[in-house]
Amino acid sequence: MRIALIQISDMHCLGYAQESKSDRIDNAIAAIKALGHLDHAVLFCSGDLTDHAHSNEYKSAQRALGRFLTNLGAALNQFIPLIVVPGNHDIALSTTDRGITEIQRWIKNDHIGEELQRMSGFFNYANSKKCFLGNRLYDTKIINYDGLKIGCCMLNSAPFSTLSHDDKEAHYFPGEVEVALRRMPTCDFMVTIMHHSYEHFEWNSRQLLKKALYGNDLVFYGHDHVSEGLSITTDNGTHSNIIKGGKFSLNPDDDDCSFNTILLDSTANHMNLYEFVWHKDSKIFSREKEMVIPRFRSAIQPTERYLNKLLSERSNLSERFTDYYVLPKLVPDGGLFQGDGSIPEALDIDAIFEAVSKAKIISISGASGAGKTSLLKYLYAISIKKGFFPLYLEQKDYHDSKIEKLFQGLYEDQYGESPDGFEAYMQKDFSKRIVFVDNIDMIKSEKARNNLTDYIIRKGGLLIYSTKEPLRLDLVDVVKGRILDEEQGSLEIVPFYKGKRDELVERICQLPRINQSDRASTITAILDYIVQCQASFVSLQPGALIPYIQFYAQNASDDKGTKSLTIVFETNIRQAMITYAKDKINPYLSALEAIAHEMYFERRTVKLSISDIEKELIKYNKAHLGNIETKSFISACKKAGIFVESENAYDISFHDNNTFAYFVAKYINREIERNVNREISKQDPNYLNDITYVMNHICFGINNTIVLFLSYIRSNTRIIIDIASKASELLVDYPELNFDENNLPFISRSTTKVECVPDHKDREKATKEVEKIEKRRHDLIEFRNIFDFNEEDVNKEKYKVLRALCYVRLLGRMLVDQYGNLETEDLEVMLNVLYEAPQKILYAALKPYQEHYKEIIDDLEKYVADVAPEERISRTDLQNMLSNAATTLSLNVMNDIAYNSSNRNTIGVLDHVPLTNSNHKIHNLMMCENVGNSDAFVERAHVLREEYDGNPFICHLISRIAQKHLFYNPQVDMRVTDKLISYKILSPKAKKAALLERQKEKFQK
Repeated sequence: MRIALIQISDMHCLGYAQESKSDRIDNAIAAIKALGHLDHAVLFCSGDLTDHAHSNEYKSAQRALGRFLTNLGAALNQFIPLIVVPGNHDIALSTTDRGITEIQRWIKNDHIGEELQRMSGFFNYANSKKCFLGNRLYDTKIINYDGLKIGCCMLNSAPFSTLSHDDKEAHYFPGEVEVALRRMPTCDFMVTIMHHSYEHFEWNSRQLLKKALYGNDLVFYGHDHVSEGLSITTDNGTHSNIIKGGKFSLNPDDDDCSFNTILLDSTANHMNLYEFVWHKDSKIFSREKEMVIPRFRSAIQPTERYLNKLLSERSNLSERFTDYYVLPKLVPDGGLFQGDGSIPEALDIDAIFEAVSKAKIISISGASGAGKTSLLKYLYAISIKKGFFPLYLEQKDYHDSKIEKLFQGLYEDQYGESPDGFEAYMQKDFSKRIVFVDNIDMIKSEKARNNLTDYIIRKGGLLIYSTKEPLRLDLVDVVKGRILDEEQGSLEIVPFYKGKRDELVERICQLPRINQSDRASTITAILDYIVQCQASFVSLQPGALIPYIQFYAQNASDDKGTKSLTIVFETNIRQAMITYAKDKINPYLSALEAIAHEMYFERRTVKLSISDIEKELIKYNKAHLGNIETKSFISACKKAGIFVESENAYDISFHDNNTFAYFVAKYINREIERNVNREISKQDPNYLNDITYVMNHICFGINNTIVLFLSYIRSNTRIIIDIASKASELLVDYPELNFDENNLPFISRSTTKVECVPDHKDREKATKEVEKIEKRRHDLIEFRNIFDFNEEDVNKEKYKVLRALCYVRLLGRMLVDQYGNLETEDLEVMLNVLYEAPQKILYAALKPYQEHYKEIIDDLEKYVADVAPEERISRTDLQNMLSNAATTLSLNVMNDIAYNSSNRNTIGVLDHVPLTNSNHKIHNLMMCENVGNSDAFVERAHVLREEYDGNPFICHLISRIAQKHLFYNPQVDMRVTDKLISYKILSPKAKKAALLERQKEKFQK
């Protein structure tokens, strides 16, 4: 994108009619057009529009500038914005007004108001161009051209000018102007325009301006009638381009006429400056000067070496992961429920930097593997383009020595060593220094964390850090959060649902090394099926999705899910190892299993030193008569993306937790097979200890993933029945939640209204809400690392319930994956658990709210009175809010199991169960809904609606399920919607609006 930044200055209009008709305007436009294709243009006028600030002079200047803007806009077929500031000739003065002697006696801050009153003629015109609307001393504006944001700072340097031009060093700005001069964090390019240079200001103002102006990409001056371009680098590495404008006279008797044009190319790291000078004989503007000036404003930049290291990617897709990076959806970390149906909008890059500039500290949380580290590295790279000076700190970099020394080491590693380099960095504007701290909670000492953050903020810098998401499942906190509606200085990474997933597929398929753009839609459909039918085997985190996208991009199969995901996972690993391990692939994979087992069960660590790996390989070689050499083994595993090394190059870990879990599961399976095939007398009596431990701790660390891999690897029913039995055992003391018996009556206080047919806006709103809830559902428990949990927690009531939920989810996935291999007896066990266990889990989770119902409502009433008395929330409102939250939780848990267990194959089996109460019938309806057959779902919903016609609460649940079906199937036939309305499942009030919405969508297509 090519943008022309055109500077004219010192027009000194005298009020002559011919000024606005001057052919110099059209000739200037012709000269600009000769520069070639321009996507956009901005006109900057740096003061002295008039000669004496008379009203007729302003009229003449207005007409001339209007003609310039109109004709240039017509030539480029676009609107041309004007950025204008006043000069000393634009302030109305008479010979009897104050002189320099009087001004020098003034306390200037007390006289700014009267100085500005002398400039009413200028402000009348400037305001019409939306300049100086809010403040007559300084103003800022952002011009957005297709995502490239140009920040414009306008400074009024005219106050304290004199007719005698003896006012040098008399001009003044108050300290508050410095705020406007700061580089706007959301801008890619920063321009400041003023009439006088900083040399015309008194000492304090001069120092303020000198420091701040050199933080801009461009500074436009006028006043001196001399056109000049200077690129300046200060002692501390700050860089800027100073552009002085000549006189743009439209007086036919004045031959002094020139203007400047900066050609900004958004893809280049430099700009072209052109000075055009009027030649009266030929009556054209010719290019008298042309020079290339740097675009980047600062000489202090992280080195390419460091950026290559920081942004390198391990999937062999590209040199840097930023080549295909997709910014995840980021939302303010709110409560578990959004009871009013709304959810905060996702934040984009500009909003993140704007937020951190205001709040000073922003935390980024997310599930394990959510991409927190990648996001921080991406923000680091973007912050450079935004004019910040970043530092990146991870756990390995932190040490207990003096913090100043720590940061100097970070600077030298990232920016290179140079004399006084760190000192120059520390002299940068506080608001432009930003520190990214990855996994701040890995710094286990609270005092150390506090010292670190205190140092950053005390020194004036900004801080963005990543942290693990705390466990939070408390309905009372949810309601309190709604009442207070407070903003939090934290962001949460949302998994890659449909939109982000599709975007990631597109980006990867377009990479030169992949070059499979024509397969993007096919791969999108494959992933959609996987996510729907085998939901949590493939995590919805980018790092987990990439291997599958890569596999399907490089393999021609269009198979939508019948291929075992374990085979896909293993194929990626084996293909990488074939490339780098060659004929030693099987010994290498077997050794990896042994190393994973040692790390997980014996050492309880996620990393090993190279010497420890060598010891493990010696043991392996002895046990298998092998000859694996340590250096070659580690090198092959790193190249294959199985191992990663720490920054000190002495420690090795698995690439991610899924890879770690896979090799642990492979080892457990190998041990089971080895002992099962032996005579009983030769079996190791402890060979089931590992799988027993993993099963008992399924809701901690990566045990859930290990069990899931085992279920696929072994492909037998024993592990499935064991899982079903463990779920039943954990829940044996709990009854089922039963809406018919109303055994938790506070839930049925929820609203009983019939939901409306959703329109496009409703779908967007609901999708965002569901994504938020699914984030909480999938990542219910997060720990600092996979071993950071208390063994005693296993037997606590809360974790028993969560373990049971993990088991039931696994059962659902196993039913889909192994459908057709299961015997009737095994199926009956599974089906009983799939229907009964979710209701027991809900009863266990919600019972405390019933037992302490009065105290909870009393507490919420007091909370309202303390923090939001103006909201006028009644006790009845609070009761409904709490029951609404409980209803939403109930539907989400049931939908979780239905979503994972049902597809077109399994629905027949899931229907083969006596549905003895409304809870089971509602759950069965959700299973039918998740299959995606709209006609079958509508008829089943109709039958259930007829059966419970006299029960408003159950009818309300059916209505919500139907509404959810339309949210996720926007292309459903209109006859389906009509039936839902005619069956009174959805509100008829929305019928007309829905029809109009459909017609609109059809027309747009």
